[in-house]
Amino acid sequence: MRPAWLEDLIFKYRSSIANLFVLHFNVNDYAGPDNRRVRDVVIQDFLENPAYAPKGKPRRVVAIYNRAEGITFARPGMREEFIRILTGERVGPEDPIKLPVAPGQAFALLDRLIYSEPAAVLIEQAETVLPAEDLAHMDQEELRALTFVKKWAGDVRLNRMGSPVVLLAGSLAELHPHLRLASTKIETILVPLPDLEARLNYIEAMVEKRKLELAVDIQDLANATAGLSRILIEDIGLRAEATGQPVTLDFVRDRKESLIRAEFGDVLEIVEPRFDFTALGGLTEAKLFAARNIVVPLRTGNYRRVPLGVLLTGPSGTGKSAFFYALVAEAGVNGVKLNFGKILGPYVGLSEQNLEKALLGIQSLAPCLVLIDEIDQLLQRGSGGDSGVQQRLFARMLDFMSNPHNRGRIVFVAATNRPDLIDPALKRPGRFDRKIPFLLPGWAERVAILQAVQKRYGMAGEPDWEEAARRTEGYTGAELESVVLKAWELAEDAGRAEITREDIEGALERIRPSTAQVEFMTDLAILECDDKDVLPPEFRDLLDDRRALEERVQRYKLMNLR
Repeated sequence: MRPAWLEDLIFKYRSSIANLFVLHFNVNDYAGPDNRRVRDVVIQDFLENPAYAPKGKPRRVVAIYNRAEGITFARPGMREEFIRILTGERVGPEDPIKLPVAPGQAFALLDRLIYSEPAAVLIEQAETVLPAEDLAHMDQEELRALTFVKKWAGDVRLNRMGSPVVLLAGSLAELHPHLRLASTKIETILVPLPDLEARLNYIEAMVEKRKLELAVDIQDLANATAGLSRILIEDIGLRAEATGQPVTLDFVRDRKESLIRAEFGDVLEIVEPRFDFTALGGLTEAKLFAARNIVVPLRTGNYRRVPLGVLLTGPSGTGKSAFFYALVAEAGVNGVKLNFGKILGPYVGLSEQNLEKALLGIQSLAPCLVLIDEIDQLLQRGSGGDSGVQQRLFARMLDFMSNPHNRGRIVFVAATNRPDLIDPALKRPGRFDRKIPFLLPGWAERVAILQAVQKRYGMAGEPDWEEAARRTEGYTGAELESVVLKAWELAEDAGRAEITREDIEGALERIRPSTAQVEFMTDLAILECDDKDVLPPEFRDLLDDRRALEERVQRYKLMNLR
């Protein structure tokens, strides 16, 4: 079965939509279980295939160019035929004629080839030949090569002759911007990372071929390798084979973390949840919202109900990040953290390249949940002081997040304690269209949180958490966790194997709530909320008097509580 990207390439060529194509992203991977590289599939199944050549006859020359080797050929004998076409002279394989390596000179010969008779050209690592640089910074060879490519893209004669040109680029953003304009008539085709079915097929073939021992269900293994190319999946198999150990989920996760970091830097961080909602105390309304609108719809395929984005608001320490990690486990999909602060690069165009690569990685992980923490600080529209870089990044994020095709496939979850600093364009329907407040827990929720923390860490003892909850009004979820951990620490220091009332007393004396800006951030979260159902009952009446909330917020701001 041919991959979808190859079907797209063939369809667009046969329909005369274009004659020059750019395949981008996962172009250095295997194309399927037979371990043929993408380049080899393009050459063998398209460029050399007589079904896609004039009159059903195979092209006599398929030329390949990269900056390291210059012009090479798909088959023996094609070099001699290439020279004969250009010079009219017959030469043998041992003839010492050297072909140019410099792109401008090489492309001049390729130009003569494809206008002389039906032939095909494949340009590898195109971003190194036609880089995303200002014209003033490109050397003469690069400028000449760019001129040839633009000429080939816009010339319908090449299509009639049957001389296609295919460029392979790891990153579309690293390719010269002139080649990404719609007016060039260049068709860009994404070669994605393998989806779940493709990974499963590849793993089954790899296990059979290498006789690997699995200590995990093969379906779970396919799920765990989301975001990896076939070559990286093979790397996991080769390492397991070399060490003689069975493939386990922990082995895959550890290796995957380092592979993802090597592929995407620190921009993307894979989330491997270790707990679900049962390990989180309180947050009743947030859990109910997530179950009804994210977890169940994702599991049942009711994608229309799934929001494109969810904004978690409220004071620090109220459980926003922990909620995301538990949500990933509940939904049973991939989770990833987008570290937007790591996207900005020191060189022109690098930031845009980093973002594009990250977004392609996110698409490859779908269905997935994506966390952007502290979004009020990291995702801003920017100003002209950085040559418009932040504005371009912001615009690209707006475009990606509002893509209706992502509904039910990619859910962005952002966390903030200052929703008032977020650009309004991010908060409109179709982006972060649901806002969930995370507020200070009431008495019953404090009891649940204290109990959940003790259970999560496996601490012995039967302390009176109800009494502790009465004495911890104003504590955030994180501060309540600190109380439990401190109590356990005191118990261990005293040589006790379980938490006692004395330990709780000592912990409460030492761990005090931080009240700085909590009321201010609480009011901001309630003011941002547009659905009473997601508010705890004790806060719902406050939403009826928005004017009073707004006045309080303004007073806080005038007092420089930022």
